[in-house]
Amino acid sequence: MQLLRVAGRSGSEVCFILNSCICVSKRLDRLDPNERAASGYMQLLDVLFADIDQMCQAVRSWDLEFRPLELPPPGESVGRICQSRHGPLEIGYARILTGVDQVGAPPPGLLTFVILEDRLRRLWWRSHDVNNDRVLVFPIGSELRSVSGSDFEIHTISVSEDVVAEVCNELEISWPGPRECAEQFQVPAYLLGPMRRSLRRLRDGQAEAPWVEGRQILTDLISYWLLAMNRSAGRRPSLRARDVAVRKSLEFMEQADWTSFSLTTLQRSIKVSQRTLEYAFRERFGMTPAAFMKARRLSLVRSELARAASGETTVGAAMAKVGFSHVGQFASDYRRAFRELPSETLERSRSIAGAPFYLGPLA
Repeated sequence: MQLLRVAGRSGSEVCFILNSCICVSKRLDRLDPNERAASGYMQLLDVLFADIDQMCQAVRSWDLEFRPLELPPPGESVGRICQSRHGPLEIGYARILTGVDQVGAPPPGLLTFVILEDRLRRLWWRSHDVNNDRVLVFPIGSELRSVSGSDFEIHTISVSEDVVAEVCNELEISWPGPRECAEQFQVPAYLLGPMRRSLRRLRDGQAEAPWVEGRQILTDLISYWLLAMNRSAGRRPSLRARDVAVRKSLEFMEQADWTSFSLTTLQRSIKVSQRTLEYAFRERFGMTPAAFMKARRLSLVRSELARAASGETTVGAAMAKVGFSHVGQFASDYRRAFRELPSETLERSRSIAGAPFYLGPLA
């Protein structure tokens, strides 16, 4: 077991365990000491995970939970998480190379803007079905809830309300407070492209003036966020029948009793034809609705087993919660999805109980 320490401001340190993943600290020699001090640099992480369970375990220290719907091919990396702080700006990046059901909370006490990368075409997020030309906003105290396909990639900028108010004052725009503003809005393509490129430079330590670039991105985001409110542009755009089918299906699944849930129940409840539902799920997730439902139920069992400490649960109890009754078929499906038996997941979770994987504070 190895420890990697990343120096931060005032001698503070961020430590994390190097175990079944690749952990890389960014080179800070791109910035001279004066520029680094001016930018208010606090810490910088770049973690490339080679194991999905390590990623899931790691993000729990940030009040997040990732439930993989499938596994990437053996030997491939499963995701990357980056984080940096420049003055009052928290800048983050996440990429996950497999379908994931995500729950949790954004950084506490901060407003968080989420910019989707080009490759992430659509995302179901907090009951919104959004394109990658939309910027998402987490109000303070809100909950993260999303389901993504096989390549999830986002950038985030988190700031306090005071910083937002300061930017609004500079722009001479009144700000009614976050609760009155849209949770999603559109940024013109001619700005969104350069914005993504700036965020990539900040992620990779290649920005010549990190604080200046970060502040400009924030100013542009706030300008269009408030403009969206004034023009009522934050309303959900009209959607195709397939997009509506996906949104209604995921919303219904959120409240579903998985012990008695079925595809027939779903179709009747959301009043969508089987043909539309089939096309919609194949287009969005690369699988049929039935396969998606099975993957999600399996992921719920795996999440339960992976979080279990000694004696807290059994494979049978976790199965029963989501309606699996045939032990042999369940074990076969589980092994096909996750390349191990459910008993092996449970045993591993018990062996690492009490030894949390820590990546440092998210905020």
